[in-house]
Amino acid sequence: MSYSPYSPYTPYSPPSDGYGEGAARASRFRRSGSQENNNLSPDMRYGSHVSEPQSAWGSPGIGHLRGRTGARVGSGSEGEYEMPLIPGHSPGPSPRFGPEESRFGPEESTAQLLAYQPYETPTPHRETTSKRERWKFHGYTGLAIFVLLVNTIFTLIASIKYGLDSGIGTFYSGSCQLSKSTGVWTHLLINILGTLLLAASGYSMQCLCSPTREDVDRAHTRGNWLDIGVPSFRNLRRLGGRGRWWLWWCLLLSSVPLHLLYNSAIVETLAANEYIVAVVAEPFLSGAPWRVPLADTTEALTQIQKHASGFERLDPSECITAYGDQFILKRRDVVVVVSTDPPKPENSVLGYLNWTYGDMQNSWICGTNTSDSLILSTLPIDSFDCQTDTALADVANWFMASQNVRYCLSELVPERCKLQFSLHIMVVVILCNAVKVVCLAMTGRRMKARKLATLGDAVESFLVRPDAVTEGMCLVDMKEVVSGRWMGAEPMGQRLWQPKKEFWFRVSQKSWAACNFLCISALGLTGGLFSLGLNNLTTSEDISTLWSLGFGQINTGALIPMGDKPLLGAGGLLATSATANIPQVFLSMWYLAFSGVLTSMLVGKEWEQFADLRGRRQPLRVSAPKGGTQIGTHLLSFPWGYAVPILALSSALHWLASQSIFPARIEAFNRNGIKDLEGSIATCGYSPLAIIFFMVVLGIISIASIAVGLKRYGGGIPMAASCSVAISAGCHPPPYDRDPALKLLRWGVVETNDVVGHCSLTSGEVNAPVPGQ
Repeated sequence: MSYSPYSPYTPYSPPSDGYGEGAARASRFRRSGSQENNNLSPDMRYGSHVSEPQSAWGSPGIGHLRGRTGARVGSGSEGEYEMPLIPGHSPGPSPRFGPEESRFGPEESTAQLLAYQPYETPTPHRETTSKRERWKFHGYTGLAIFVLLVNTIFTLIASIKYGLDSGIGTFYSGSCQLSKSTGVWTHLLINILGTLLLAASGYSMQCLCSPTREDVDRAHTRGNWLDIGVPSFRNLRRLGGRGRWWLWWCLLLSSVPLHLLYNSAIVETLAANEYIVAVVAEPFLSGAPWRVPLADTTEALTQIQKHASGFERLDPSECITAYGDQFILKRRDVVVVVSTDPPKPENSVLGYLNWTYGDMQNSWICGTNTSDSLILSTLPIDSFDCQTDTALADVANWFMASQNVRYCLSELVPERCKLQFSLHIMVVVILCNAVKVVCLAMTGRRMKARKLATLGDAVESFLVRPDAVTEGMCLVDMKEVVSGRWMGAEPMGQRLWQPKKEFWFRVSQKSWAACNFLCISALGLTGGLFSLGLNNLTTSEDISTLWSLGFGQINTGALIPMGDKPLLGAGGLLATSATANIPQVFLSMWYLAFSGVLTSMLVGKEWEQFADLRGRRQPLRVSAPKGGTQIGTHLLSFPWGYAVPILALSSALHWLASQSIFPARIEAFNRNGIKDLEGSIATCGYSPLAIIFFMVVLGIISIASIAVGLKRYGGGIPMAASCSVAISAGCHPPPYDRDPALKLLRWGVVETNDVVGHCSLTSGEVNAPVPGQ
């Protein structure tokens, strides 16, 4: 048996009466060897034998279709008639029942069926949005308004209560541990608010791209097609309307500053103390005499000698651990007491070091050299990198000023770490937030017509009110629609069923290739930057050293030069925040593209499941279930088997990116408590270890993306994916199928009396098409 695929038609513009060229074109019956006859009964379409023409048959629903591919369907006293397949398919029951009419069930008699007058499709009506969909949209709008209120109230209260200094306010100063933990929870809250805002924005953008049934019908009659169930920039261009276009772009562009700046609206600033290291003999603590050549140092050592009795005593290992950190937060001056052999009563100070953060220098805990001026100098950092573990490994042989260290006395000071906010960033965030709220409100006003947001929504609509344009095109697939062959100038005739096991990536081949290219390019670029970072790293490059640097931790040997002076002001915070978050923008763009490609693949998989070879039927997954076997859409847009790994990998990638490059803000204070601008740091730092893990996760995603794309569909149904024409073509159930959209469905050959077979989604009996027939 052969199945009718389609017959081309030429685009047309419906006349003002709304019915199309029904009678003139849909009744192209001709009698073999005689004149054209336009008065045949619809019974002809059921293969019945007709003795004479009956009333005019001119269903306006198919009036605009062209094609003369015919099949012999019967004979009578007037001779044999040949009937066109419109468009190119079996003369099966083209007339459809309206939504308000019941379909004939199998219990109706043949006489009743033949006596039925074809339903003339009325002017397309607008299907209204369901209450559930409206509440869902109002919920997203409410979330955006809630985020706007939180951002606005926080900014106003923080600015008034804590004041501003060059656009930066400080709402906490004190314990560095408390500042860090509060910062973690604050950034978690920011990410939650940002996720809610971006989710609302994404849903609105999806609604703007989702067509209504009226949009689909209009596109089909013009020879176009639309995407169903996937984010589609193509739909945006096809649906038209400046309002829709501007709303979509405003929602998209207002997300960019959020990605770049929102995470840096609240920033943690470390307060590091500069200090003096004094290497002394035991008598120094009892007031023994000493002398140094520099007057400034003399004054500092005098104060240290005076207050040393109040310092905390540390054994050598504790001293190395306390001062082994790159930035000293709760300690300041340190007295290192050494054994003196022989004793030096004339000078109890053996050496000193003024430790600042302005220059790259190695840590003194791994040993120092002493000059004639008693100034201690560390070993060159380019030839040796001192790590705390290295010093602790040989603590028994720790020498300072060529003498063995006995113990240390350390000055404790209050911590002054800060949690700050940027008024400028918060203003930008609030403005973007407000733009989204306005766009959501305006989009809500356009939500009166029901959107075909999922594959199930489209199938439901086409089953309730089949599309006359695609009637008889049951074997057309997405590739033929995209190529335009479905509306070519020459009729294609009948078609034998040939299953095609296509690769998953075929549903969105260019986008899939582009996503993989971007992913692999990003992997190569990251590898190049990693190599450059290692070359600029002032520490050892072995894996143990890189591991010790940790994730997202500021290291003076891994900083990105951003000028001669630290960028401590509001402008500097904006610059460092934008620089550090550039990878986040590209990751978000890549994720949107990848999720669109994967959604297309999974829509194709969902469509394929309607042709299950084991005979299992599938329910419709719709935006607003109306009862029966219908089920709601996935909570996360993907099935759980895909959603959980994708979200986990995406979250890991965003977090690793934030740990790979990050703002580094450290305020240095000299031993008198005055801010040292030259020693302060306000730039971006990078973490080689985090970059390695970022590359590993990115590589896993690249491999997974390629692997998923190379999976194959079963080939039991023409590949439709998100193509509205191909989906519509598979939704022409037989007239006796009552309310199929509320039942379990399967695609295959439906029972008809036609010479040419017909395939459709149906809740009734169905057989799998046989290859070659």
